[in-house]
Amino acid sequence: MTDDPVALLAALRGIGTCYHDHRGELQEIGPETRRGILGGMGIVADDPASVARAIEAASRLNAGQMLPPVVVWRDGELALDAALPPAVGPSVLRCAIEFEGGGEDHWEVQQRGTSARLTRAGRLPQGYHRFRVTAGADDSAETLLVVTPERCHEPQALAGEARRWGLAVQLYTLRSATNWGIGDFADLVQLARDAAAVGADFIGLNPLHALFAANPAHCSPYSPSSRHMLNVLYIAVESLPDFADCPEARARVAQPAFQAELARLCNAPLVEYAGVAALKFEILGMLHTRFRREEINRNTGRARAFAAFRAARGRSLELHALFEALDETLRSGHDAHGGWPSWPEAYRDPAGPAVAEFARQSAERIEFHAWLQWLAESQLVTLFRGQAGHGEGSPARGASVPIPGLPTVGGTKTSAALLRLDQNMDLDAGDGSTGLIHDRAAQAAGRCQSDGWSAARRRRDRSQRV
Repeated sequence: MTDDPVALLAALRGIGTCYHDHRGELQEIGPETRRGILGGMGIVADDPASVARAIEAASRLNAGQMLPPVVVWRDGELALDAALPPAVGPSVLRCAIEFEGGGEDHWEVQQRGTSARLTRAGRLPQGYHRFRVTAGADDSAETLLVVTPERCHEPQALAGEARRWGLAVQLYTLRSATNWGIGDFADLVQLARDAAAVGADFIGLNPLHALFAANPAHCSPYSPSSRHMLNVLYIAVESLPDFADCPEARARVAQPAFQAELARLCNAPLVEYAGVAALKFEILGMLHTRFRREEINRNTGRARAFAAFRAARGRSLELHALFEALDETLRSGHDAHGGWPSWPEAYRDPAGPAVAEFARQSAERIEFHAWLQWLAESQLVTLFRGQAGHGEGSPARGASVPIPGLPTVGGTKTSAALLRLDQNMDLDAGDGSTGLIHDRAAQAAGRCQSDGWSAARRRRDRSQRV
């Protein structure tokens, strides 16, 4: 047991003291880092009284737990130790696992004293499962059981001494004769072809997640609004079939003033996000108007494809599109430039009457943002299907290049994914580079909440059932 109260508190709150890095080398977690994480939990680590109160509270909580909130188990037979309430003589513990993929398993273990080893014969399937143990009539505990492989998957291409090389690319930095001042999906495909021609094996990309359409100055790919959606500024506008079918948009792009602004953006030393967004959204808006008139009203094949996409993506897409429409409206009409924390309170609940009325009145604008996601995903998939076959028939020689790059591990404080979850978020506990937001409730459950509004609805549904 340590004599340092802060170190004791950190241990009680589950903060580690070390970890193995990607090289397998042991790295210590210094006291200042642990103090910073405690600070993110609302504990003033420099105040002895605050630390003492937190130790007392954490000790009471831990003492009453049969099982920890999360158990990570490597492949193999289960064998967990549980702290149990005193029993009068031997008694039977009832154990149950609810598997992530469906189905349950039940068995019994003999309890002797105040501890027991909960064993189960046979290997567990990998995944996130719920494990429950019941002692007697009233005492029970439940934990998230995460079953993982012994080690990360190693692709056959990297087995043994095999070596592969590729390019690490920030997509937005690419310049070409066809883009509009920011790298786009058409540039990415051309880069994949060029890299494959010289023998590259892969392209590592920055995150392509959605940012904030109404706030293009918020441009870090590591602080997304949603990890479920794409950044629509990467759409190659002139490669869209809608652009070829819209003479009004083509005429607007051909105007001298438009071309002059386009040339300025393409020659700027840095990406001018606001200028790029202004041009792209102007033309995309024209294309959407034409799409509604010529495709949706006539129920064409493209209209049906968009409807199918929207239905398949379901509530996650609808919430994102709703968020984008609300954000642009409230930024312009209510001077809410600080993101959703600066919105009027009535608009912060996606299930509230104010949001429902906004959705009814702004259905076309919500459709526009859903349509942008369809364009982005369709273009990315279509372009990469088109470049498949340009290599030598092997992924290692450019037959195709993996689309996803580095996923983010969190979001920004004003993201759609945090709206309505702010009461459970450590909004000041970041990792210093990715805008990582720690979710206390998700940590207790052992997984991240990746869509704030969907998670908020699930939470309400659970409370209503209770």
